[in-house]
Amino acid sequence: MKCASSRHLYELFLYFQQRGGNGDIERSVIYLRGAVERGHAEGALVLGLLHLKGTGVEQSNKKASEFLMRSASQGNDQAQFHVGEWYDSGIALPSDAAKAVQYWLTAAQNGNEAATERLESLAD
Repeated sequence: MKCASSRHLYELFLYFQQRGGNGDIERSVIYLRGAVERGHAEGALVLGLLHLKGTGVEQSNKKASEFLMRSASQGNDQAQFHVGEWYDSGIALPSDAAKAVQYWLTAAQNGNEAATERLESLAD
């Protein structure tokens, strides 16, 4: 597996999730971590969400926010939206309305419809 791409490892993660559900979570997280280490933005988003819930990994708001911020900085619009949500609600990140709007704007610019809707709801 030394030469596996981030996409290949992420696909293995998805395969084990679909095949075994929670029964193969530990094995699938190994592949997910490999994908994240190789720069897979969507993998970092998923790993962050797993850490938030404590599913197959240690529950850790700190790790959750670190992985989500990594994904957001790589341009993942879903992560950008979630970071905005977390800043808005104070989940895993300190409450900060200005930062929430900043992340929603970035996510909306990257095509995230939920972020666009969120910003429109603020304007009403």
